[in-house]
Amino acid sequence: MLDITRKYISMPAAIELTMEAEKHININSETNLLSLGSGSGEMEIYLASKYNCTVTGVDINMDAVFMAQNKVKKMGLDKNLKFQVANAGDLPYKDQEFDTVYSSGSLNSFFEKGPDEIYRVLKDFGKVVVIEVVVMGHIDKNIQIRLIDKTNVSIMPPDKLVSEFHKLCFSTLFTKIYFDQKWWDVYYRERDNNKEIKDEWENYKEYKDILGIGLFIFSKGSENYCI
Repeated sequence: MLDITRKYISMPAAIELTMEAEKHININSETNLLSLGSGSGEMEIYLASKYNCTVTGVDINMDAVFMAQNKVKKMGLDKNLKFQVANAGDLPYKDQEFDTVYSSGSLNSFFEKGPDEIYRVLKDFGKVVVIEVVVMGHIDKNIQIRLIDKTNVSIMPPDKLVSEFHKLCFSTLFTKIYFDQKWWDVYYRERDNNKEIKDEWENYKEYKDILGIGLFIFSKGSENYCI
């Protein structure tokens, strides 16, 4: 199996929870998968290589997209993988183009429009995999924790995330919140050792008792979940 370089993955537990998600959805050579906030492309390359599926990765960070494109070119995976700069809240794709949408550590940054865009580009009965930091209990609305590309993003409670997908007639196939500090320890230990990362690490430790990592898997198209 392809080795995954954890250092370049901007989400704690992304590897572990992606592998957990694989147990609950069907990915094969016919799957057309869209990854939102794909960064430097580590998990996308893993999925395309393992399943020989088609993967399109989008990220608003041009440098990350350029890095991912270079990796793909060097590995000779141009046929299966494509990366481009795009806003996940305003995707440049036609309606019902993808079988699966994957978002690891990015949905919080475009949540206002994200679920609607996911619904639009996803085929009927397509699957959505979301790996995201969530807050359990109360947290002051002014507190923001930097998680993605040094950008401040708001952290939401898991019930809010689920309810927004249910409003769009998604059904929940799987949901679980994980509290495992070792994932965070590994994540920060392998970041660049600069002041911003140190400050972020201290910020996490202050709120670690109420911060978890959620794995959410939804399916599009169930009237039972329309609110």
